[in-house]
Order: sequence, then C-alpha cells, then structure tokens
Amino acid sequence: MTMSSPTHSDTEKPSASAIENGIHNPLHSRETENKLLRKMDLRLIPMLATLYLLAFLDRGNIGNAKIEGMLTDLHMTGQQYSLAHIDGNCAELSWSFGVPYFPGSGCLYRAEAGLYPGIAYYITLWYPRDRAQYRQALFFSAASVAGAFSGLLAYGIAKMNGVGGYAGWRWIFILEGLLTVAVSLIAPFAIHDFPETAKFLTEEERELIITILRNQTTGEGFVHADVIQEETKFRARYVIDALTDWQIYLGLFMYWGITCPLYGISFFLPSIIKDLGYTSSTAQLLTVPIYITAAVVAIGAAWLSDRRKQRSPFLLFFMSLIAIGFIVVIASSGRGAPGVVYLGVFIAVVGIYPAFPGNVTWIAVNLAGDYKRAAGMALHIGLGNMAGAMASNFYRSQDAPKYILGHALELGFCVAGIIAVLILRRSYETINRRRDQIDVSQYDANQIAQMGDRSPMFRKHEGRALNGETPDHQLRFVRSPPQLNFSPHLHFPSVKGHLVPRRTQFSSCDACRKSRVACDAMKGRSALTSPTWMNSCTRCQNRGRHCTFEWIEKAALPNSKRKYDVLRDVHEPPPTTPEARATPESLVGHRSSVQNWSRYSTRPSIERQNPVSTPGDTHEWLREIYEGIFEDVFGSWLGNYSCPYVFRDNGCQDPKQLALSVSISRLCQECDYWMKRVQGQGMNLSEEGESPGEIDSDRQINHSLSCAVSAFSARWLPLKESSALSELSVMDIVESLWREVRRDILRVINRPCYRSALTLFLFALTPIPARVSEEEENDGIPAQFCVQVALQQVLTLRALQKSLEFNGSKVTSISSATLPNATTSPAPVTRDFLGIESMIYWAAMTFDTSSSLTLNTKSLLSPGLSLGLEQEPSWRLVRTCTNVFHEETEAWRAQGIHITEERANQIIASAASWKLFVWKAAALVKEALREGREDETVQVAFDTAVDAINQYSLTYHDLLIACERRIQFFSHKTKLRWYELILHYNLSILVMLDAVEIAGRMDLLEKLKVVKADAEGSLFNCLIFGLNNHYLVPRRPAGEEQHGIQLAEEDGRAAALELTRKVPLIAIDPYPHHVVAGVRILWKAVERDLENDWLDYGVAEHMQDTMLNALKLLPQASKSVQTVRQQAEASFIRNSLDNTHYNVERLKHAFISGTPAQMRILSAKLPAGKQRWIATGSGRTKFLGTLKSIILQCSAQRESSPEGYSAPTP
Repeated sequence: MTMSSPTHSDTEKPSASAIENGIHNPLHSRETENKLLRKMDLRLIPMLATLYLLAFLDRGNIGNAKIEGMLTDLHMTGQQYSLAHIDGNCAELSWSFGVPYFPGSGCLYRAEAGLYPGIAYYITLWYPRDRAQYRQALFFSAASVAGAFSGLLAYGIAKMNGVGGYAGWRWIFILEGLLTVAVSLIAPFAIHDFPETAKFLTEEERELIITILRNQTTGEGFVHADVIQEETKFRARYVIDALTDWQIYLGLFMYWGITCPLYGISFFLPSIIKDLGYTSSTAQLLTVPIYITAAVVAIGAAWLSDRRKQRSPFLLFFMSLIAIGFIVVIASSGRGAPGVVYLGVFIAVVGIYPAFPGNVTWIAVNLAGDYKRAAGMALHIGLGNMAGAMASNFYRSQDAPKYILGHALELGFCVAGIIAVLILRRSYETINRRRDQIDVSQYDANQIAQMGDRSPMFRKHEGRALNGETPDHQLRFVRSPPQLNFSPHLHFPSVKGHLVPRRTQFSSCDACRKSRVACDAMKGRSALTSPTWMNSCTRCQNRGRHCTFEWIEKAALPNSKRKYDVLRDVHEPPPTTPEARATPESLVGHRSSVQNWSRYSTRPSIERQNPVSTPGDTHEWLREIYEGIFEDVFGSWLGNYSCPYVFRDNGCQDPKQLALSVSISRLCQECDYWMKRVQGQGMNLSEEGESPGEIDSDRQINHSLSCAVSAFSARWLPLKESSALSELSVMDIVESLWREVRRDILRVINRPCYRSALTLFLFALTPIPARVSEEEENDGIPAQFCVQVALQQVLTLRALQKSLEFNGSKVTSISSATLPNATTSPAPVTRDFLGIESMIYWAAMTFDTSSSLTLNTKSLLSPGLSLGLEQEPSWRLVRTCTNVFHEETEAWRAQGIHITEERANQIIASAASWKLFVWKAAALVKEALREGREDETVQVAFDTAVDAINQYSLTYHDLLIACERRIQFFSHKTKLRWYELILHYNLSILVMLDAVEIAGRMDLLEKLKVVKADAEGSLFNCLIFGLNNHYLVPRRPAGEEQHGIQLAEEDGRAAALELTRKVPLIAIDPYPHHVVAGVRILWKAVERDLENDWLDYGVAEHMQDTMLNALKLLPQASKSVQTVRQQAEASFIRNSLDNTHYNVERLKHAFISGTPAQMRILSAKLPAGKQRWIATGSGRTKFLGTLKSIILQCSAQRESSPEGYSAPTP
C-alpha cells in the first residue's frame, strides 16, 4: 500500500491573495507559528514573569511588613508611610524615559521602578501586536501571583520573629531581597536582546519570526510592521510627536482608572482585611485567593482578546467590574459585613489585573513607528504610574476601617477611565471613517511615510475585530486599493484570491454604505456577462477608487460567469525563433507538461512598451543591448555547466545539447506563469481566463520590468549610432529613466513574483546618474534595500512552491539527478518546473553573495557563519559539481583534447560557479571582521577562503591559461565571459584582503602575500585585456527578422558588420561598479609601492594611465564612475607634479588650461602667502605664465641632459 501525499485539507493554507502579496508567509502554517511562539514563551516569559514577580513582591512586602509591626518599630505615622511611595513612583517615571536612577539614591523601589515599562516595550520587539496582550498578561499576572505569594511568604516569614535578634517584618525584607539578588545574577544569561540575535532559535525560526513581525496587521488592510518607516538614526521629532499626541493623554485617564485601584489595593489590602477584624496571619492568607483568581482571569481574558482581536470591549467589561467592586465595598463598609467587603475587594482585583495588559496593548498598537511607539509607551506608562503616588495617599490611617475616602477616590478614577475608553473608541471610529473618504493620491510616498499613525493609510484599532479578518485567523481578506505610488512600506494587496465572508446579495459598495449614501452600482447591470457591469459606482469613480462592489459581486458568480470579453485582451506568446541562448524548454527538457503551456492565451510575456522617457527606437535598442550583454554574461552563470542544481542534466545524454547560457528574463516569465496556473487551479479559476485585477497586476509588473531594463541599459546610450543623441541628451535620458523606474519600483515591492524580484535586482545594479544630488539619492530607495526585498520575495515564492502540489507530489528544490544522495525523485511533471525554479534561486544566490561582499549587506539565502559553508546544501552541491568537472578535465588531458571554443565556454561556466563559492568565502571573512567575531570564527572563515582559492587554482588555473592562449580565436562573447570571470575572481580576493588589512590582521595577510601579488597582477592584466579586445554592439535596433548582436556570427557577415560597431570589452561591462572597485584597490596598491620605493615611477605612471583609460571607457553617466575618475585624475596630477621630468607633456595640457580644480591641486604645494596671491586674477595670470616657463625649461633641460635633470620649483 502506498501512502498518499498530504492534501490541502491536511494543513492550513493561507489565501492566495495573501501569499501573492506577501501578506502571509507560506513557509509556515498557523500551527508552525503557534509552535514558534510557544517556544519563545518558554524561553522568555518565565524569566520576565519571575523578574516582575520579584519586583512586585518587593513592592508589596512593605504592606505585609506594616501589619507585622513595622510602623511601631520605626516610630512612623501613617502619613509618613504614604509619602514614602511618592519617590518610587517618580523614579518609575524617570525610568520610562531611560533614566535608571536618581544620583545618590539606593532605594530599592527606585532601582526596580523601570522594569515594567522596559518589559512592556521588550515584548513588542518579539511578538506581533495581535499576540502581544496575551504575553503582556502572562508576565503581568506575575504581579497577581506576587500578591498571593507575598501573603504566603509573609505568613511564614513572620514566624521568624526574634530569630537572630530581628523582628519578623525585617526578615521579610531580608529573605525576599536575597531571592531577588540571586535571580538577578541569572537574568542576563536568560534574556536575549532581539529575535535576530537569539541563539535559542534556529536560523529558520529567526527568519520566520522576523517575517511575522514585518507582516503585521493594522486596521483594515494588511501592512508591514514598519508601515511608517523611520530613519535608523534617532531624532527628537519622534519624541515630540509622542509628547503632542492626544491619544496618549486621553489614554492616561484610562491608565489611572486601572492603576490607582491597583496600587491602592496592593499597598493596603492586608491592612483593610486586618481592620475588618481578622488577625494579621489570617489577613495574610485571605489575600491569596484574590490574587490567584485575578491571575487566571487575566491570562484567559488576554487570550480571548488576542483571538478575537478586540481591546475596548474587554477593557469596558473589566473596568466596570472594578467600579462594581468599589461600590460594593463603599456600600458595605461599617455595616458589620466583612464578608461582603471582602467580596467587593475580590471583584475589584479580578477586574484590575485583566484590564491592565489590555490598556497598554491598545495604546501600543495605535502608535506607528518604532521610535514614536517607544516614546509614547514611555510617556503613557511613566505618567500613568504616578497613580501610585496618588493612591498611596488615598488610604489614611484615620479613615480606618471603612476607608470611605480612599474607596471613593479609586471609584472616581475608575469611572473617569471608563469614560476615556468610550471617548477613545468613538474617536478611533471617527478617524477611520474620515480616512476612508480621503483621496490618498494627493500625497506622495515621503509625506505618507512621515505622517506616522496620522497617515491616511493607517487605520486605528478602535476595539472591533479588524475588518476583513475572521476571528480564527484562518482566512484573511482585504479590499482592492487604488494602484498608486505609495511608500514601499505600505502594503497594497491585489485582487487575486479576494474572498468575501459576507452575504452574496448586495445593493451598494462599502464606501457608499459607510457614508450612508445611495449607491448606483446596481443600475444598468442586467447583463452580467458584459464587461460594462464591472464599472465602479459614481462615488468611487469620482474619488479614483476601486469600487469594492465589483469584487463582492464577482464572488457570488459561478465560474462560468467569470469569462469576460476583456480577458481576451492579453498578450500572445512571441513566436518561437532560433536564439543564441537556450529557452527554459530546451534547458530542462521539452516535455508534454511544457508543451501544454502554449495552449493558454494568458501565457506571460514582457511588454515591449516604451517608457515615457525614451525617444523613438531607443527603447528597442536598449532591450537588444540588455539581452546581448547582461543576459549573455549572467545567463552563462545559470547554464548546465554553472548552475549546480541543473549541472549537466536536462533530460538528454548528448553534451552538445547542454545549454551554456539561458535568459533570466525568460526563466522568470515561465516560472511566474507556472505558479499562476497552479494557484488559479487551486482557486477554481477557469483555465482560459483571469480576473481583471490579475491582468492589471501582470501588466504593471511587465511594465515595471521593461522600465528597469531600459534604465539598466541606458548607460550604453553613447555607443548608439545616432547624431540626435548628444552627451547632454544622453544624461537627460539616463536621469529620466532612472527616476521613472525608481517611482515605478514601488509598484512591485509588495507584489512577490519572479519578475518583480528581477526588476528589483536590475534597479539595484543600475548606476546612479552623475547629476543626481545626494539629497535626491538619499531620499529614494537604496540599492541594498532593493536587493533585500528581492531576496525576501524569492524566499517567499520558494516557500510557496513548496506548499503547492504538482501531480500529487510535493515539489522539492533538488532532484535526485542533481543530488546523488537524494532518496526520492519528484514526479516527472514537476521536473521542468524544478529546473527553472532552481536556476532562478541560483541567480538569487549570485545576487545575494555579490551584495554581501561589495555592499556589506547581510546574506539572506546563505547564513554561512552560523552554519558553515560545508553544511549548506547549495555550496556542498557546488563542490560536488566542481569535483565531477575536475575528473572530466583530467580525462581531457589524458586523451589530449584541444581547447575548442565550446570547451572553453564549458570551463568558464564551471569556473563561474566556483568563483561564486570564493566570493561567498570572502564575504564571510569580511563579515566576521566587520562584526568583531572571535578569533576562532575569523580563522575558520579565513581557512575556508584559502581552501576555496587553492581548489580554484588546482581545478581551473591551468585550464584558463590554456583558454587564454587561444582567446584571440574565440568569439567576442566568449572573450567577454572570460574577462568577467578573471575580473570577478581576482577582485574577490583583493576585496577580502583589503578588509583584512584594514582590520590590522597582518598575520592573516602574510599567509596570502603571494596570492595577493598574483591577484593584483591578474586584475591589471584583465583591465588591459578589456581595453585591447572588442565586442560587437548594434548601431541601431534590428528589424523584425534581424538581431543586431547575433548577425555578426551568422551568415552574411558583411551586411552584419555594417549594423555593428566594435567597442572595448570594458566599455560594455555589465558590472562597472566592480571595475571601479578594482581600480580603487589597484590605485591604492600603486601608491603604496611608490611610497615604499618598490615600484619605478615610469611603471607606476603606465599603470595609473591604464586605469584612467579604463575609467574613461566606463559609462560616464554613473556617479560612482565619475567620482573615482576625478579622484584618480587628481592623484595622477599630484604624482606628476612631484616627478615633472617624467610627464612634461601631460603637465602642459593639464596646468596651462588653469581650471580651478587644477589650480587648487598645484597651489596646495605652495606657501600659504603664495596661495592667497594666486587666488586673485592678476596673481593667477602671472602664476600660469611662470608655470609655463618652468615647463619649457624642464622640457629643454630634459632633452639636453636627461641624466642630470632636476626639476625647478615655481
């Protein structure tokens, strides 16, 4: 009997729309999330609860000590006892704002005062806001247990009266204080700072909790936790926003309505019970059942509140219990019914402890932004705890035993708190209703981001269950928002998978129903099959909104009614034509499952629509350049000889049919299409049509990718043969495209798909235009953020594809053909998808590794340091593939096979995968040094890098030398691939060793001294190779039947060459920032050798001149290129001035022109008085004349006496 695979009903599945838009991480089910939270509860909450229990125990023991005779022994009055609490509450206020204690104070209460506000904020850093109240209640219930435990301890410790010559109340302080000190020694080892650094969580669990915290709900829609993204640097305006926020001060009355009764009862409950006629021992014991019951009710109420996602109803109920309890106490005091008074106190305490966590949580979830939330909670809790100072003076000794005044004041504060809850809830409802009517298109992304919880997109949690969510969290529903440019941190889900848990007959849309106005959505809707029925109501049209009625009504339609005429207006797949690079079908095997895709009319294709900034045929030319340069180079890293997941495996046995290069754009299209079809079938969508929202979203993603391709390729516009494109117009086009794609990138950030990830990667690689100001650059989305978001999308999609089922079998990332020790093989129908998805994942690994080395970002796909490269499946697979290829090359040598261009491409592709391994090892060394890891960790990372370098030399060095000998016989594409491999490999070594040198680890640097010298020489020779070898680029866009890049290699070379032009390889390098990084390091090495007289100046000048030529050929529209070029030219001029006899002609050209920058460089070597003189117009003219005569003298003297030449000074 065979065991069937789990079905969809076996595990809880998130909605498709939630998965598509990043709302819900499909990597985990609800059970997985609960399991993780329970694990965190077991590791965090016990210690937090213990600390707060002891803190509250230390506070409450003064009440127990009072009835054991403390006031008599200390000769204190009741008024003095009450005043002693004021100082402690002032300390708690100071703690809330980060001041730990007042100078010179050793008061216990002051030292422990800041514990609660710190723990309250600490919980918000670990738990999502819809799960926070339960955890707040868990640790706060420790205060209730402390009240009961305090009575029991005091009852037992009081029996020690006279032991050691101390009174019983003194032993209460001694023993309970020693317990607190003992626990405080353990606490630092049991409490962890943040989820990112928690060692008790696995890497997957850390990623999961971070994902949960990033994707929290606030109000009606789903937004990220950092929905209002603030700067990482703290600014005073965040505190000012909290100080001027009205909801904090209104919530303060609610806080006082709970804490005044809390402190009053905790201080005086034993005294109240004793004054009712019970002995001190009985009074201590009678406090126990009250607090135990309160703790149980608090935890249960918090759990129910989190489950139902309601705050204010529970607050109103329990605050009403407090009021009822004090009414009973006031009515029964002095009437000889101590049992009724005890009952009233019992009811009040049971209402206090469940209300307190709800109060803190409700205010916290309605404050947006971490800094404002921290400041707001500090203000709320700090001022709120001043209630302790007030409550300690409510119960005066002269009012015993009735304490009518104290009870009445507590009741008054409680009633004020109830009124505050009602006002706050009504205010939140009004705010949400008004924000529903706001046209958000009038705000840009920066304005929305700076508004915090005042943003029109932020919805207050007014106490009802969040709109669009079922109480059991199993389904999550959202409305369809307008497609506008918003902040990347505001989440806007699309329509796909939109489900409506309401009735199926409607007469108005949500907006009209909320505003209580007539809705015309139903007028003229007789023919549901007509696309006209999808029009919004007039009210939504006037406000530029998506009318929710159309989607609500659609949910009630049968599947047969969902085929609209508008669905036919989609792009057909482009006709199959022979291309230089392989398609996904040819790469992984063209089986029937792939053939069936073509019968769907909605097969994806990137729209070839021109961005608004590109004139005429420029867009098509940019696309051809992108496909011929970037995709050719990057695609060679994903082929059957480079990607370890599909290494020499595409379902065929002939090595000649193995793909050496693939198109990453085509991979992303096909993979998105596959995911869309499977999701659509799971949602019972028809196979022939999609919803209008899906079409709009798909077209938007295609448009964004098209814009990113144009912006990425715009750097090469100077290579285009067009007299209309001057240098100024090129800069204008580059800037316009860059700004357009930066605006457009906001539309794909929250639409996880493979094309969106590629769009983000391309934008991260797009050079920043030179004329873009630093302010504008910092105001947008940085490259590091785009890379991180794209990697997160890839992780989300990979988790989603694992949760889907193909042909009754779960999809796995590695097949048995690519991982020898695999025990199972996926179903044949999923094999094609696995190959495509695995290549995309390898592409993401490439971006992740590259950014971690060059941009110093944290790797998301490969942690490395925490696990080790040898323990990660991807890198183990790379090593396995490298060993297999090494064995094959040994057979080549044995057979005496010559290096052909085909074999050269195989060698380059295989070496590219190991080059990425070297990059990863180098990135780990940098990370270990940057984070200040232990010497042992740094040594392990460094040894891994050394082993990777040695393996590269053993396997590929001789083969690449053999390729270099025949490189001039190879095509320009092979030359470009060889150039990129050598450049990137040697750059990774130099970047790593540069970081080692900066860290001062000369012991490590000495071990690779020879390797460093070889890498510097190889990198410089690679730059020379890039300058002297050329690539064929199209002069103009190819026709429908011609492809400019391929024509140079096909028949009809004469006609093809007329359409192409030769440019140096370095000019079309798709990674100019890597060339810039290499020039920086080489320039630094040259200046170092010059300073130490290890290098002759003539050789140094030649090397620097070569690097300057390389920088001049790079895209000058890039800000980084121009910055490094200006710095290099300035350094070259300074060196030339010190060695005039070697560069007279260059000085003539450089200094006689007399530009301000050159004058500053030259005048820096003169005395201060002379510098001021040449700053004037006449002085500058005379100085230039003097300089000209000096240059002429230098030239004449050099020609007459080269050996005895000495340069004169100005």
